[in-house]
Amino acid sequence: MDGQWGNAGPLARPGDWTEGEDERLRATSLVGPVAEVAGRIAEYAEAAGGDLDFIARSYLPGVGRAEQRRALEALARVGDLLAR
Repeated sequence: MDGQWGNAGPLARPGDWTEGEDERLRATSLVGPVAEVAGRIAEYAEAAGGDLDFIARSYLPGVGRAEQRRALEALARVGDLLAR
């Protein structure tokens, strides 16, 4: 699935799930309850010396509008927690 990462050009058909894909996704993704995601971002900021620009990807092709809206609302709540 390595060729599936990125957003340039037409959408490619997903490749076969490879051994280790779960581990790679878990290591590179922040997914979960709002407080957990905010906590993990805070850990990254602390490791970076407190000066961190975090860019979140909240759009995934194939996800419906309602799910996208919920994801954006959750991301806004994460931002609220981090701003405290």
